[in-house]
Amino acid sequence: MKKYVLFGCALMIMGQANAQEQSDMKVGKREPMFGVEFGGNLNNMLNNYQGETVSNQLKVGVHAGFVADVLLTSHVYLQPGLRYIMKGGQNERSNETLITGGTMRYERKDKVTLNYVSLPVNLVYKFGGENGGFFIGAGGYAAALVDARTKFKEEMTTKVANESDVEVKADGSGKLAIGNTAGQDDITRMDYGVQGLLGVELNNNWYIKGTVEAGLRNVFSGGKTSNVTSVIPSTNASGKNISYLLTVGYMFER
Repeated sequence: MKKYVLFGCALMIMGQANAQEQSDMKVGKREPMFGVEFGGNLNNMLNNYQGETVSNQLKVGVHAGFVADVLLTSHVYLQPGLRYIMKGGQNERSNETLITGGTMRYERKDKVTLNYVSLPVNLVYKFGGENGGFFIGAGGYAAALVDARTKFKEEMTTKVANESDVEVKADGSGKLAIGNTAGQDDITRMDYGVQGLLGVELNNNWYIKGTVEAGLRNVFSGGKTSNVTSVIPSTNASGKNISYLLTVGYMFER
């Protein structure tokens, strides 16, 4: 009788272990999966220009890349990736200073486009099973700038009592110098930051997610003032990337 009881207990333990294994497999594949993803993003630069009033606006960009999905423990995944992403921002700045007998007002509008190759890495927790479910995650990214461009308009108005106003206007566009050399470069080569995401997996290997990326590095090189920061009056400027991504992706079966 004791042998039958022990045999029955062994079968129950094996069955429970098998059920748990199947459950884990439903929640996420044991073998790493690989996928592609693409989407759009809204970008801004958290700017600070000493002595100027700044108004920031969102700039539209796109992103696309590859992602891996590696199961660490039940429900917990590591998701490294590689993506191209277009960041940047738009802003309007102004400053008014007193001069002898009057005032001088400076206004500038900038539209900066920054193209990065980015390496995001996230820890993701998944809810649900084989029929899909929600997931949430957080992590960080490191990115290398491969191209940077700007478009700008600026206007300087001088008002002096009993004299006609003097206006000087200019506009232009061009590439920004990439690097960290003061007095020579505009935008730093490297950027890094943190990110958080929330999404849903469908039962056909497709998924949708929203991500917020917040840069931690001042990407203004502190060098040239002709393209990113104005000669008048900013001498101490900073800018950090922030992006809001909406992504669609597909995981391939192994």
